[in-house]
Amino acid sequence: MPPKKSADKRPDPPCMVCNPDFAKPGDYCPLHLNQLEHLDLQCESLFRFQRISRGSGHESYNIFLQNDADPCGRVLVAETDLENLFITILISENVNLDTTIPEYEFFKIVRTFGEQLQIRIRQEIVYSWYGNARACIEVYRIIPEQPQHWDIESRADYAAAEDEIPDPHFPQGNKNSIH
Repeated sequence: MPPKKSADKRPDPPCMVCNPDFAKPGDYCPLHLNQLEHLDLQCESLFRFQRISRGSGHESYNIFLQNDADPCGRVLVAETDLENLFITILISENVNLDTTIPEYEFFKIVRTFGEQLQIRIRQEIVYSWYGNARACIEVYRIIPEQPQHWDIESRADYAAAEDEIPDPHFPQGNKNSIH
């Protein structure tokens, strides 16, 4: 009979949370990996998009922050060619994209609202609608007020309306008169 081994003392697997001495970034034990994956799923709904327009080579979305009924921004997508997109994000000044998501600190991860928004845009807009496209993204902060809406009539409608309005520089009657 072989001699009995003393209690099997294997070191705990490297984990950024419970055994950080031997862990590298991204190493987690099964328990903490499961918790991190659950947190990632929760944070997927931090931002949601609602498409408001789509046309040939362009589309736009309202951005909503989790549980908000009013949009906090807009995403404008322009297809510059089949494999390249230009995306403009207009985000309310009330949303600080540099703010860290505190729940990730437990896992020794720094993740910001901006990174989470970028992940959502990558997954839901770029990869799901455009496949293998590349995207250049510009982010602008806007003040939280309703946008102004302007309608510009066709050139023919504008000319017809202009003919109906008297010119203030000429008296009624013959416009070519010098008297």
